[in-house]
Amino acid sequence: MTPNKNPNTIYAFGANMEVPASLANSNAVQGNHADHINLFSDNPFYIPASFDADSASFTYTFSETENGTGWHAFTMPFEVDSIFVDSIPVTLDDSLKHFWIYEFAAQGDDGEIIFAPATVLRGATPYIIAADSTMAGRSIVFRSLDVPFYKTGSDKMVITSTDYRFHGNTYAPRIKDCYMLNDDGTAFEYVTTATALPALASYFTTDLPEELRLPSIVLPEIPKVLVNVGDLNGDSKIDIADAVSVLGLMAESDYNILADINGDGKIDIADFVCILNMMAAE
Repeated sequence: MTPNKNPNTIYAFGANMEVPASLANSNAVQGNHADHINLFSDNPFYIPASFDADSASFTYTFSETENGTGWHAFTMPFEVDSIFVDSIPVTLDDSLKHFWIYEFAAQGDDGEIIFAPATVLRGATPYIIAADSTMAGRSIVFRSLDVPFYKTGSDKMVITSTDYRFHGNTYAPRIKDCYMLNDDGTAFEYVTTATALPALASYFTTDLPEELRLPSIVLPEIPKVLVNVGDLNGDSKIDIADAVSVLGLMAESDYNILADINGDGKIDIADFVCILNMMAAE
């Protein structure tokens, strides 16, 4: 049996069936158990029966043209216990990270949708995610151990308020009469014609009549990195002292996130050049 081109395909076998060796690196389920499940953004998946996995990962990759100006909508497949960028662990409350994940937190008194930074990442839950331009073409890997997966359709992927519902999904349906994320990633716009939803994306619905519903759900401003990356000695300026510090880290093969100017998880000549460019720009 040869795996297909969709890396998110779930291959389900009976408890007494032997899993083909050709699927050893794929998402193979035997009975109600899987050794591992590895999922990737922009690829749909369908779960034919509930099962438990010893480990799971979900890799979210930003486009090569990511410029840090728009939000993206996605559905977290499972509850997350660790997050990595370039094999470096990060946390949701890390002020030095280059990405942000928000959740539907509340509905305001005037009906507006309120988003807030996510403090935990729950399974089968819709979120919005944004990053700065240093994440272009790079991935965030979400991981967990002892993960339950539920049969598609049996796990309600929705967060609700008085008037609005924020839906997640694991496949790519055609939907209408709902709010879908616009191309700029600045708002969920209401659509009345059937439109294909990207795999693992999220969307809003409401039962309010046209005269009462929001014309669009405007998303919050994308945060900025709060710490002055490049200011290694904390003197509120980037100068030759910081450039020398970068050279020292390179010589010692040491890592300091403040010196990782391009955010690629390593300290090298590219970061030193970035420091020089930042000095020249001041």
